[in-house]
Amino acid sequence: MPTPLLSKLYYLLYPKFLIFRLRVLFWMRKDSILVYQMAKVGSSTVVASLKASPFNGFICHTHFLSEKGVQFLTNSFEKTYDSLDECPIELRQHLLESYFLSKKVGKVSSRPQKYKVVTLVRDPIATNISGFFQNADLWLPELKEQRQLDSMEIKQMIERFFEEYPHEVPLTWFDNELKRVFDIDVFASEFPKSKGYHIYEGKRAEVLLIRLENLSQCANEAFKIFLNIDDFVLSNANDSSNKEYASIYNELKKSIDIPDSYFDLMYNSKYAQHFYSSKELGAFKANWCKEKGQKAFG
Repeated sequence: MPTPLLSKLYYLLYPKFLIFRLRVLFWMRKDSILVYQMAKVGSSTVVASLKASPFNGFICHTHFLSEKGVQFLTNSFEKTYDSLDECPIELRQHLLESYFLSKKVGKVSSRPQKYKVVTLVRDPIATNISGFFQNADLWLPELKEQRQLDSMEIKQMIERFFEEYPHEVPLTWFDNELKRVFDIDVFASEFPKSKGYHIYEGKRAEVLLIRLENLSQCANEAFKIFLNIDDFVLSNANDSSNKEYASIYNELKKSIDIPDSYFDLMYNSKYAQHFYSSKELGAFKANWCKEKGQKAFG
């Protein structure tokens, strides 16, 4: 059953949501695409590129489809906003659409064809820092009226990142979401790190998984094989350097002092070890240490 928050969102956004529902019901019967991944791994670029390509199917884009994931989204909204009026309409619509999609996709007999799913992975530390900052309305509501922060405020922001952010999300997303929803275990076979992408076959879905770090090099080949799109071109979207908070975000990256325990948590995880080589993880660590002027060991 929908939560009280979801019920309120339904009535507030009914006209737009009705159009979305009709499009999804149409999509369930056609060979269209589901861009389904954790946040801050380049999915907006993939969606924009698909829309600009010859592909003419309906594109659904979501971060969570599992019951647990949608509940996580709902809890985040309720924790952050005292009323729905304070919540940006894009976030309200995203929550409602995620709930509706989760119910539709969760029905095993809801679609005769296999789902076509695109998902991505990224350096988990970059994913978390970007996710924390770019979702400022959820984690840093006091930033709404500010465009510059002093060094003390930056320090407090970094402390809140380490203390409050759900750091485990990128590490557990594939088990909690893709495996639970589509019964596809990406960890069951070796990932071709040098190629940068792989296509997984399941009973209910075909999944194209791409590493964000390889996207520009392999996108053309991957989308030709997966969707038969010729000359697939990337259209950049959601670049943090173009955001209104760019200067604060850059200052945060320069100021953050990542402890070895955090490097170990992220880079020794099943997720990082599966998708990246030791050399690549070492390069990630060296880059974060360079931002701060630290020395990378190990």
